[in-house]
Amino acid sequence: MRRSCQECLCGEDFCGDGRPRLSAERSRRRVRGRIFLRKPRFLWRSYGGATALAALVPSLHGSAVGVRTGIFFCYNFQQRAPKEFHTTMSSANHNLRIAGAFAALSMLALAVSCTGFFVNPTLTSLSVGPVTPTIETGTTGNTVQMTAFGTNNDGSTNTHPSVAWSISPTTGVATISTSGLVTSVAIGTATVTATSNQNPTILGTQTVTVTVGCVQSIQLSQTSGSVSGNNPTLSLTATATTCNGPFDVTSVATWTSSNTNLATVSAGTVTEVAGITTGGSVTITATIGNIVSNPPATITVTP
Repeated sequence: MRRSCQECLCGEDFCGDGRPRLSAERSRRRVRGRIFLRKPRFLWRSYGGATALAALVPSLHGSAVGVRTGIFFCYNFQQRAPKEFHTTMSSANHNLRIAGAFAALSMLALAVSCTGFFVNPTLTSLSVGPVTPTIETGTTGNTVQMTAFGTNNDGSTNTHPSVAWSISPTTGVATISTSGLVTSVAIGTATVTATSNQNPTILGTQTVTVTVGCVQSIQLSQTSGSVSGNNPTLSLTATATTCNGPFDVTSVATWTSSNTNLATVSAGTVTEVAGITTGGSVTITATIGNIVSNPPATITVTP
């Protein structure tokens, strides 16, 4: 004989609270929302032409879907209908509706109940750009906007990480605003630092060079010289002629040696390469922007 949802709930061996069935009369009490420990039949009820499933759905727990075998929820939507309106679902429909209900509720759980399901990525490194920018003294070409770029622990990137900007030295060469705008003060070099507000131990740096503006020409302190095994270094200076007068640009000019196998140059200091067995000559120049020292310095190199 077919039984109603309520009869299935407590007409089995156990009721939802785990207590054994004590009496047939007690098992037929009208119970709403009772959990039972044995898998019941799926039952449909008809009410004036409308059909409602005495729903059997997986239970949800927290932010994930947790289903125990044979544990379902049977909700008594209305009072029991006459037994002639009860229809037991076929085995195929039984499985199909379980799968449908489970899929729908899984999607719902992930959509609205997944607090803590997704973990925010953590910043692991910072880089600062643009790379080695050069700005000028004066009122034109005297600023550069610095930017920070973050990399997270999951490999993702952050193009606008929250950072605090600073510059060193703090005075003399350039200043920096809270938004990362660098403004020139005098020729020289400065180091810009971006420090993460999320984790102050994470930072990125970049070197900014301030040179003179309106450069018309560059002259070297000497146009010839020599280095050898006994005197391996030679110091040169570079002076820029500008529309605002002459400036020593030795520390900010870009220095070049025509043959680094014989001698190298840095900040005006020419150095013979150690251990050479044959000599020769190298041409040394200093450059700012597109202005190159003229004439260059020709340096003789001997072992």
